[in-house]
Amino acid sequence: MNYSLNKIGFWSALLSALLGFTHMLPQVLSEIKLIPNSKNLEILLLPTLFMAITFLTTMICLHYAISREFKIWTALGVVFSIVYCSSIAIIYFNQFAQTYFLKLSKTFFEKIFLLDQNTLVLKINMLGYCFTSLSTFFVAFAFKKHKWLYRSLVWNGILLPFLILSFFYSIFYLALIFWIVSFPMCMIHSAVFFRYSISNTSKAKL
Repeated sequence: MNYSLNKIGFWSALLSALLGFTHMLPQVLSEIKLIPNSKNLEILLLPTLFMAITFLTTMICLHYAISREFKIWTALGVVFSIVYCSSIAIIYFNQFAQTYFLKLSKTFFEKIFLLDQNTLVLKINMLGYCFTSLSTFFVAFAFKKHKWLYRSLVWNGILLPFLILSFFYSIFYLALIFWIVSFPMCMIHSAVFFRYSISNTSKAKL
């Protein structure tokens, strides 16, 4: 397997795990009232903006890392991750622009941002999590021979029904607590997969 592919896959998966955890933890803790809501734009948006890119990169690397007969599953995963990356990039860049260049008032900022469960931005944000779950669920079928990677991808995928229900019942927003564990876990197992492939490639060269 290509050494560069494994290197890129390893670092993108590792960064996805870190950024996913960094992005979601403050939001969930504020939601359950353990910490106050953050008004800091960078804390709210920058991690997930970069995570969208690293997650898409990871899915692409997994697509090229698997044999041809399983590529239909990884291709579907790449499609959903592209939709996720595109939607998140567009909506969050728009939020940056509005905040910094239009000088939004504090009241409008709180209404339009992720601090209120009934905003359009939060719904689009939740839709993004749905696409990540769909992506990992389909990719999982290409890695059945890799037990822990397969399981972690499926576990993240089966959160999809609860994420969809969160659009209608706010209590299901707490499903993101499990997402904080399942998403970094499947990305860590993806990083382990690439790391193992790097080791095998290095041994083959000797």
